[in-house]
Amino acid sequence: MFSSGKGNTTESGREIPDWMLPEQQGRHWYGRKRKSDYRKPTPKGGYDRFRGYDAIVDEDEQTGREGVDMPAAIMVLGGVALVLSFVPLIKYVAVLFAIVAVVLATREFARIDPFAKIKLKGKDVRDQRFCRIGRFLAILAVISVVASVLWGVKTDRDNRIKAGEGGTSKVLEQDLRVEFGVFEVGQDAVGAETRRLPVTFRNKADSTRSFEAQIECLDGDNRRIASQTVFAPKMRAGEERSIDAFGYVDSETTQQLKTATCRVATAKSE
Repeated sequence: MFSSGKGNTTESGREIPDWMLPEQQGRHWYGRKRKSDYRKPTPKGGYDRFRGYDAIVDEDEQTGREGVDMPAAIMVLGGVALVLSFVPLIKYVAVLFAIVAVVLATREFARIDPFAKIKLKGKDVRDQRFCRIGRFLAILAVISVVASVLWGVKTDRDNRIKAGEGGTSKVLEQDLRVEFGVFEVGQDAVGAETRRLPVTFRNKADSTRSFEAQIECLDGDNRRIASQTVFAPKMRAGEERSIDAFGYVDSETTQQLKTATCRVATAKSE
């Protein structure tokens, strides 16, 4: 019953049983054809009485493609925006990066499963953390750029005031310190009379500045005896410079200057 009876033999001369013939493959021993293991797939989301509802599979999982990790990209955008906000020439580009990061973070928060916001678990925890960090960094970048712009406007306004006649108090308060020595009268190598009032300028600003100051000397009745404008160009931050004033005055003024009180009438800074 196991022989084919059709003369099918192997190379050694033995007959091949019927159940080993190609046309008999896929049948039971009693001859009935086996039912195929293939089962017709149910529609996406459809119901099967043996398996229940099909799980909804993401399109990227079906195609095997890896999508962009948007939360990580948002965090990177926020960090780049914060770094660029401290670069003077391209700090306005940081605002664009920050806006993009905030918009994408808001979009990701709306996409995340609402149940995950109540009980965080799985990948949603990491996504929310990255989105929050990226949005926070982006907001810091915007604040940094706005603060630097406002500071620049204020500094420019102060500089214009200091360069004018009405900025003396600001210049003496923020940029310049002036100290007066004792008025001296002496003689040079050829016996000519010399006169000098040592005036020391100190640059209190954090950058190189040029100063112009008008010095006046008053007598006991607060009447002006003499005045002179002195210049101190390109003084570095913290630099001190001594300047001689009132080197060319007449004999009468020289006697008055010995007991006079000197002060800064006006001062400018550039």
